[in-house]
Amino acid sequence: MKRKWGKPFFTVLALLFLTGAGVTFYMHASTYRNVIVRCPLKEPVDVALVDGQGLELPFMLLLDSLDVTLNPLKLLVVHPVTGKVSREKPNFFTIENGQTTGRIAGVDVIIHEYIPAAKRIVSADTITYISYGYVGGVPAVRMTAVDHESGVEATGWVSHKNFMNPNSNLSINQEKVIILPRAQITDVQAKVLMYHKDKEHDEFQVTYKKSGRVGRWKLSLVRHKEWEELVGTYAEFRFQDLLWLWLAYIFMGLLLVTTGIITTYKK
Repeated sequence: MKRKWGKPFFTVLALLFLTGAGVTFYMHASTYRNVIVRCPLKEPVDVALVDGQGLELPFMLLLDSLDVTLNPLKLLVVHPVTGKVSREKPNFFTIENGQTTGRIAGVDVIIHEYIPAAKRIVSADTITYISYGYVGGVPAVRMTAVDHESGVEATGWVSHKNFMNPNSNLSINQEKVIILPRAQITDVQAKVLMYHKDKEHDEFQVTYKKSGRVGRWKLSLVRHKEWEELVGTYAEFRFQDLLWLWLAYIFMGLLLVTTGIITTYKK
């Protein structure tokens, strides 16, 4: 029996397990590839989006708290046409470290005023920024820049644009413009509560590097590279059901076992 039917039997099993692994891997990748859950802070959510269409979840999520870590704001010197950052070192100046003087790419800078959240005001031919602690406020810096080689001096406001404020850059010459890009997000820590149909709930922390798992469900944060006005008021999670993935692992394990058995048979 072993010599006549053993090896063909396990070979057929191996092919079946290989097919099962391939199908389940495909189902996992195709079924839960674009499922996004958008969670406003302190508001329960039980619907996800799949390619723009709603999908009812088997649980309810509540974003209990959200902590966003940003890199310090940096002034950069770029080419006004190409937008490429100057290679001359140092090529940035950090705003939030308390320094008021420094040099960027051969340009001496003096910081006169820094407003963390400001609104642009235009009167006649004058542009200025005032403090504006509401949604739409942008960081703004009033500064003087002096080109070290030519001695050309320029004074003005520098800020980035949003839905309410346009860009404000400081032009030094035809090759150098000082800009203030948006702050880069380094990490987000979200405290999430998952409520089940039996009204019990699980609590877990999710960061950019750490996903949250409860049973067969996995939630990972959708990354946002730059700060925006609504950062800190909501979070987006990528939702996955791990059932198909677990089945794929089971098929792969069975495939390895049957392959090992087949190799024990003599030719």
